Amino acid sequence: IFYSAMDQKLFGEQSSTPTDTIDMVADLTRKYTSWGYVEGTHWHTRFNHLINYGA
Repeated sequence: IFYSAMDQKLFGEQSSTPTDTIDMVADLTRKYTSWGYVEGTHWHTRFNHLINYGA
């Protein structure tokens, strides 16, 4: 569910205001996972499925 929510936030309906991806991932991690967000990390920038995958 977490990865689906992240994909929808990144590539779904676009907002007229810019989104900070670090804050977005932190919020989704807290909401949908049991491991929580580790401050100072930005692993989502290296998660290739969000960049190269066209479903």
